[in-house]
Amino acid sequence: MTCSPLLSYDVLLEVAAFASRPTLSALMKTCRVFYHDIAKVMLRRRVVIDNVYDMNAFTAFLNAEASRAGFLRDLTIDIEPPPAVGLHPTARGISDAFLRHSFRSLTSLRLDNAEETLRLYGPKLSGGLASMSTLTSLIVSPVGTSVMTMLVRLRADLRTLVIGYQLGLDQIETLPHNVLHPVVLLQRFRHSLETVEIRGYEVELSRAKVPGQYPKVQEFILDSPDCPLLAPYIHAFPNVRNLCLTTVFANALTPDILPRERGTIDAFRRLNQIDQASFGGWTKLETVSGTVADVYLAGFSCAIEVLYLNVRMYDPFCMVHTILKDASVSRLHLFVHNLEVLENDGLPMALRQLGDSSLEALFLHIRLCAQTEYDEDQRILVDMAAIDRLLDSFSYLRIKKLDLRLCCDDAAWKRGPHSPLAPGSLCGGQDIRPFDCEAVAQRMLSSVSTIQDVGVRFMCDRKEEARVCRTLPNDV
Repeated sequence: MTCSPLLSYDVLLEVAAFASRPTLSALMKTCRVFYHDIAKVMLRRRVVIDNVYDMNAFTAFLNAEASRAGFLRDLTIDIEPPPAVGLHPTARGISDAFLRHSFRSLTSLRLDNAEETLRLYGPKLSGGLASMSTLTSLIVSPVGTSVMTMLVRLRADLRTLVIGYQLGLDQIETLPHNVLHPVVLLQRFRHSLETVEIRGYEVELSRAKVPGQYPKVQEFILDSPDCPLLAPYIHAFPNVRNLCLTTVFANALTPDILPRERGTIDAFRRLNQIDQASFGGWTKLETVSGTVADVYLAGFSCAIEVLYLNVRMYDPFCMVHTILKDASVSRLHLFVHNLEVLENDGLPMALRQLGDSSLEALFLHIRLCAQTEYDEDQRILVDMAAIDRLLDSFSYLRIKKLDLRLCCDDAAWKRGPHSPLAPGSLCGGQDIRPFDCEAVAQRMLSSVSTIQDVGVRFMCDRKEEARVCRTLPNDV
């Protein structure tokens, strides 16, 4: 049987690319031509294998025609292995399939539950994955001894790599720490990597033991369960431009913990500063993102084009001021969800001390609400005099652009005589008359001589509606 569609065959295949997998599977059964070509269409999409039955079906699908493997582009293996001890009964056949086929188009591989999957299917599967020379992107976790072996043998020139370390890997006495550290483990890819994300690694490495630099790495994401010393990463990734930091303190600073941990945070900050002063650090970063404790601990004194700073519930504002004082920040995105944001020694204090800074644009998003939806004890009592103090503090800045967003869900307001809220308006579950965004914007234009662009947005009671006022340019 032959296929004679009214549409051009190439157009028909393009249309088929948008069909569901069941539809494509049904098409494959209609004729010999579709059986051959629709299989290629299916393999050009991401293939996700999340159980041993899917793994068996996938390898059978590949074995049906030897040429099919050459069209696979994006593969995810996320198998939760059964509790059985030893190799899976199908391990040999599946591993042989990965070794035998040519995956010449496969550029992206994600391997979750990696250690257990490699245990389930044996070293041959590791060898088959390591032979995939066309890979450019690899996400693998958790990294244990089996995955380390695979990474060392991997023939590909990776450009993007995300690795998550297995908990307790650093406690294996037979593995020296200088082999475990990612900048050592990944040396095979140091001339090709452009984006690196490291999760869960706890053991530090001295700068002197870094074997070689990664000159092409532009983006670095570090998710550390400890206080990180950045020395090995600064030395290994000298040309980083985009940095994201997440440390053990990202979500853990509470009034009880902060007094105990503040000394530790300051100690690691000093170590990072000493190293950067002695051996040099990154000189210019295009973007940096993290919580206050994350960025404070890094101790940066370099130029930062755009800083995304998340001020969480109990983060000290003195840290915010120190970060902005030491680093030269051009554009600041400040996301504030903090009980002391409107206190005189909170955000107003930090803004007042930035008069001589290099800051050109400020994007300020303040969430005046409880941390949890019905946490009455943490509802913020908003004194409008405090709002006025915050607005007054902008006059100390020499910025060209201001974008201000206020969200007052779950906040209780105390109105003053000069409140931006219209007289008689109420908040906290009742109807509210609009926050006067235009008046606030005009106030900013008149009080900040350098400003050219102002945006103000006010949101209340979880309503999606927002009032926005934008004025361009400033005639002053």
